[in-house]
Amino acid sequence: MADKNTYDATAANDDEDELLEQKHFQHVIDAFLYYRTSSQIQVHRKQQSVKSLSQQHQSLISGLKIRLERMMKAIDVNYEFIKDIVLCVDEMFANSQMKNDSSKDDCESITSDDMDRVRTTLRQCVRVHYVSVFVIGQWKELQNENNVMNQ
Repeated sequence: MADKNTYDATAANDDEDELLEQKHFQHVIDAFLYYRTSSQIQVHRKQQSVKSLSQQHQSLISGLKIRLERMMKAIDVNYEFIKDIVLCVDEMFANSQMKNDSSKDDCESITSDDMDRVRTTLRQCVRVHYVSVFVIGQWKELQNENNVMNQ
């Protein structure tokens, strides 16, 4: 029969593991919430670089300004999607409150690798969405063909 100390040690390890998991998950949430700020900083740097060019050089890349403006709008749209994802994590762990608002202190530990992971996740979500739309479209076409053949 296992003694009480064995159970206490196991419970302590489980509690420690859960705290580590919560801390890691909070870091992931913080990275997602920092996406907009990080992305806007990158686009702003690019805009400043373009402005620092001579007018002659700027005229050679005139479409870039429009593209950067579109990127800023896309960042906002992506962030709204991210907020929808993060909205449901408030009480993911028992007796814990996950923060789904990111402060400057939370973001200091966010790395470029973390932001790459967020962007990769966003790309995967977009791909899944487009594949789903394509498959649903194909299914509807087959259904319509079957309806025509059965008439």
